[in-house]
Amino acid sequence: MHTGGRTTHQFFDLLCVLQGINWSENEDVWIWALDQEGMFSVACTRKHIDNLLLYSGDLPTRWNTLVPIKVNILGWRIRMDRLPTREKLDQKGIDLPSLLCPVCDTYIEDVNHVFLRCELASQIWDRIFRWLDMVQPVFLSITDILDWIDSMHSSLKRKKVLEAIILTSMWVIWKYRNNNLFGSVKMKRSCIFDIIVSNAFEWCSSRSRYCSRNPSLWLQNPMLCIL
Repeated sequence: MHTGGRTTHQFFDLLCVLQGINWSENEDVWIWALDQEGMFSVACTRKHIDNLLLYSGDLPTRWNTLVPIKVNILGWRIRMDRLPTREKLDQKGIDLPSLLCPVCDTYIEDVNHVFLRCELASQIWDRIFRWLDMVQPVFLSITDILDWIDSMHSSLKRKKVLEAIILTSMWVIWKYRNNNLFGSVKMKRSCIFDIIVSNAFEWCSSRSRYCSRNPSLWLQNPMLCIL
């Protein structure tokens, strides 16, 4: 064997590897290291690739049956910070004319600004809590609102209706933001609260057996509609 060169180095590297192997008298076989039984399968391979590439969060998926699927998905994307806000788009390298909120044009648009800190969002939450006849807690992030619902000492029915109203509010705020950017017919800012009240009533009253269909009670305080 020629001394020196790549071949020699590879040979000695191979010897080093072989020294750490415990030999047996059994016939050589192929073993799939990703499976406990050593058997290859497409499902096992796909699961391994998914675990490497797909996002896995610690937060459980929230699902409120009183609102449409699209509203639940939006709520999930908000909790995971997966909305295409201007800050997020900039982080992905997308060139934008401005990172400022398209609604207030004052602060950088991130998920907490859109749904909590923007002047518009702040005004909406103030009206929502006055409508609910509740003292609005101090929320540091938008996810604090959903966590606050979980921590409430109240019946599951009340929590579910309250969460539905919160999710509906987020849906209408996001819809207004997108309409303001891309819509040919602009949504009136003065109508946002009324749309929230109307949508929440339609969804809750039609999807729940324990929510009264009395619109007068709903307008007064939705918590009064819970049977």
